[in-house]
Parts: sequence; C-alpha cells; structure tokens
Amino acid sequence: MQALSEQNVTFAVLVVLLLAGMIVGKVVLALGMLVHEASVLLVILNAMRLLGYGKRYERI
Repeated sequence: MQALSEQNVTFAVLVVLLLAGMIVGKVVLALGMLVHEASVLLVILNAMRLLGYGKRYERI
C-alpha cells in the first residue's frame, strides 16, 4: 500500500510540473488538458486498487 501512495505522489508532482509549464507557456493547452484527464483516470484506477487491497487476503 505504501508503494501505491508513493506512485500517487510522484504522479501528482509530475502533473503539477506540467501545469506549471503551461503557465509559463512551454506546454500547449490541449496537451495540458489531455494529461489532466489522464491523471484523473489514473487516480480512479488507483482508488479501485485500494478498495480491493484488503479483500485479497480475506479469501485465503
């Protein structure tokens, strides 16, 4: 579970850096929107993984 949290933090930092690049003008708006939407999907998928985390051990 700690590895999943580290992945989430790393991905969040990368998205913030990309959005900062958008403010400076180095990243196109469409690319920033695409990355943001992809990050939302990734957060949902990670949440689904966390929901199933404890259930894996209950079946044993």
